[in-house]
Amino acid sequence: MSPGEELGRSLESPPSLPPDLRRPWVTGLVFGLGYLVLAGLWIVFGASLLQGISPSVAFYLQTEPRMTWALALLSAILVGIISWIVLRRRSLPVHRMDTAFHLLHAHLDQSPLAVVEWDRELRVRHWSRGARKLFGWSEEEARGKAWTEWELVHPDDREEIAQLLRRVRSDGPGGAVSVHRNIRADGEAIWCEWHTSWVRDRQGRLASFLSFAQDITRDRTRLEEIRNLNRELELQITRRTRELGQAKRDVLALTNSISRDLRAPVRALIGFTETLRDNHEESLSAEGRKYLVYLLAAGRQVDHLIEGLMEYARLGSRGIDFRPVDAGEVTRHAVDRIRDRFPEAEAAISLPRTALSVHADPDILERIMVELLENALRYRESDRPPRVEVTAHRHADEIQIRVRDNGTGIPRDERARVFRLFERLHSQDNHPGTGMGLAVVRKGVGLMGGEVTIEDQDGPGTTFLLRFPSRPDLAPAMQPLPYDDGSQASPVETGSRQVESAE
Repeated sequence: MSPGEELGRSLESPPSLPPDLRRPWVTGLVFGLGYLVLAGLWIVFGASLLQGISPSVAFYLQTEPRMTWALALLSAILVGIISWIVLRRRSLPVHRMDTAFHLLHAHLDQSPLAVVEWDRELRVRHWSRGARKLFGWSEEEARGKAWTEWELVHPDDREEIAQLLRRVRSDGPGGAVSVHRNIRADGEAIWCEWHTSWVRDRQGRLASFLSFAQDITRDRTRLEEIRNLNRELELQITRRTRELGQAKRDVLALTNSISRDLRAPVRALIGFTETLRDNHEESLSAEGRKYLVYLLAAGRQVDHLIEGLMEYARLGSRGIDFRPVDAGEVTRHAVDRIRDRFPEAEAAISLPRTALSVHADPDILERIMVELLENALRYRESDRPPRVEVTAHRHADEIQIRVRDNGTGIPRDERARVFRLFERLHSQDNHPGTGMGLAVVRKGVGLMGGEVTIEDQDGPGTTFLLRFPSRPDLAPAMQPLPYDDGSQASPVETGSRQVESAE
């Protein structure tokens, strides 16, 4: 017999006696044979034994008629002892089975899940306390009812249950999990998850079903809310992606427009001004020559601003090419690029002593290092030679690159402002520039999922800290810098506000 058939038989009826106790004639035959053996021994040896122990013939003749009663008494005692031993030994399995049966039913009834046992016709045989609590019907109301005879299953889900049962009747022993709506006694519809198993008898017919059910209405509602939020989030992402694509196209169009429509007139103005200076400077008064110098300087400044703005807009427009790059090698390339403008760069800059790989775009990282090194060499004190130290090391799940100089330094309350477009802390007379460099640094670091901050240091100068994730999946979202009043703004918005205020 298979385990399923044995379980099916146990579910069809309460535990019964072991097979040998179901046949009482076996026990009677054992007792009868025992009695015959005992009687034969008494007949054969009883008289001789009594004669041997009798003190006289008169005692033997007086005792011999009572032998039959002694035989009956002795037989009754022996049969009683044997019966007690046999029945006790054979009643232990019955007691254990009965105890296990009642313990199992007690566990099922105390389960927090709704436990329902069905017969082969899918009529309720057992309705646990959890089922009464979940569905609201008492055991007397539910017992003996088929699932089609009452409003336990939601009408819209009955066909699904019928299909499941048709599949069950054609399969062997097994189980299934289903989720559908049920109707409580008060008419409330709830979502339940049912775990049902079934067994078959020796003939292969369905013998019994056992179901465990739990209310998942709250989980279902939360899941539906999560799905709705996901759909809304996907729509927002799609819309924001479309807007971002349009903004990127607008920036590229603006860049091309600046390059074509704005830069050309500015360069023409510079060219005519230079021609005027070269050919007619002597015919101008001293004041006219001064204005000519101002005009030429302003034209070149505007040209540099346009060039910086175009470079800022193009940064990252071709995508981010992440790859492992050596921070020291990138810094050496940056030093080579600025050597013509700053001849003292090679002697003033100290490179990282150990090789450290950074997962970054090599071109963007090199552009960042160029801006930081130029910034360190440009904003320096005249009374001391410039010193720039570049270090790189790993800290937890990030790579940290520090650029430390001994220049003019940046006040603490100005540190957030210097990363915005067109923001400058010094006049053009003392330190000429466009106010674009640190904005390019911040944008480039943010495009690679990193952060740039300014650290406190002992002595003069500034320490820029670049923090990059050791893996791309650890990169945080690029966060906008705050305004001085605490509100948020992107660098482009900040630069636009600065230009508008200047106008």
